[in-house]
Amino acid sequence: MSSLPVETARKEIEEVVNGSVNIEEQLERDVDQMCTLLSVLGAGRFSGVDISTTRLESLRKKFIEVYWILKLHLLFHLGSTIAVKHKNLKELGSLLGLTNADLDRLPGKEHAVDPGSKILEILSDLVEDHGLGQRGSQTHANDVMLRAKYLFCGLRSNNRFRPKVLAVVTDHDRWYVGSSISVSPFLRPLCLHRRIFRFKGNLRKAVIFDESLVTADPKDWSSSAFQKKGYTAEKDPCLNCKRMFKNLKGFILNDDHSAKVSSTFLGACAEYVPVNELLTPDEEASSEHDARIRSALKASVDRCAMLFEGYREIVDECDKAHGGNDDERIKRAYRKVREKIHIFGYKPQCKFEN
Repeated sequence: MSSLPVETARKEIEEVVNGSVNIEEQLERDVDQMCTLLSVLGAGRFSGVDISTTRLESLRKKFIEVYWILKLHLLFHLGSTIAVKHKNLKELGSLLGLTNADLDRLPGKEHAVDPGSKILEILSDLVEDHGLGQRGSQTHANDVMLRAKYLFCGLRSNNRFRPKVLAVVTDHDRWYVGSSISVSPFLRPLCLHRRIFRFKGNLRKAVIFDESLVTADPKDWSSSAFQKKGYTAEKDPCLNCKRMFKNLKGFILNDDHSAKVSSTFLGACAEYVPVNELLTPDEEASSEHDARIRSALKASVDRCAMLFEGYREIVDECDKAHGGNDDERIKRAYRKVREKIHIFGYKPQCKFEN
């Protein structure tokens, strides 16, 4: 990297500094809005809903998972004091029945999940529990989508946790709704890793090896995605999705591959979780693929940990070099942080195995 252009280094440094500052300025407001969303959704769930104790506890755990990822964002970007004392988040935790010890506890890497997908899971359970449609039916999916649009549109358009895209995917007569990952870009690699880890084997393998998904029944698929204000603007699948899902007949209507570069991340788009849910059970993978997948997942989580644990040091290093005219210092700073930020989930050009 001896011939590294200073313009490249400066751009990367500015991206880190400006990104962290923007998040820190807006994060508490974003968390407040999410607390309001969850309180409304939780109040409806707890009031007079005729469901079993087991079902109730299952729903509660999903709410708590969202609580922890919000708290993890506060800890990661603003520190432990704000994470523990944030008024609305603490009230939400009490509403969900967390103990004082839980409310004072700090989250860790294991709490990195995609909040939008968790909210869709909660909505899916509620729609079914209220007898508004059987899971997997068109009626159920339409109602989940309607409620999701209403809830997410209650967040400001730039809220860190507001999914940019909602999608509904169908396979034969089965329907499922999904959302794109929307979290801090510095936590996205870890959240994305955990999402991919939970994929069924054939989809997980396709993402890890950057190859098109192969499924036992590729017929009768479709996908519709929506973005922008009100989620009213239809959106074609991105270039990555066109490559990933090209074998699913009916999934891709506009097969234009003229774009050479995709700015999205494999596994992060709104279509992935619905496809995963609609896939048939896995065929047994070969031991060779099993070993390669385990190795790739281990390498991925190690790289995620480097960014997670080194975030503050990365920002401090970039901040010291940012804004100055010392080109060599800028390049030195970039060389120090490059390995930690050039990873899958943070940089679109980085593949899973890179």
